[in-house]
Amino acid sequence: MEVYTSKSPNGGLWEAGVKSFKHHLERVIGNAHLTLEEFLTIILEIESVLNSRPLTPLSTKFDNFETLSPGHFLIGRPLTSIVEPDLLNISENRLSKWKKLRNIVNKFGGCGKKII
Repeated sequence: MEVYTSKSPNGGLWEAGVKSFKHHLERVIGNAHLTLEEFLTIILEIESVLNSRPLTPLSTKFDNFETLSPGHFLIGRPLTSIVEPDLLNISENRLSKWKKLRNIVNKFGGCGKKII
């Protein structure tokens, strides 16, 4: 097992990423009781937001707002949120769980934009 310290050149970035992820996960979930599927969905949403942070502009032109993000290195383009499902044919029980999950994810989106 390797130990990364915050004073090492690359370990500091790694630790900062882990700290950021844990901080947002704790703020979003709080004391909520989630199923494994709900928990994994929230983790993927947080991962998507953290990997969509801009690193540098792709162009020097002022009117081009496209930026390079960690998502470009992972999949070759910016990461996007999970596609919203069609809610017309979902039972009420499943729909209420989905609404609960969306509220948690939206809570993260609101606080994450200020912090990230």
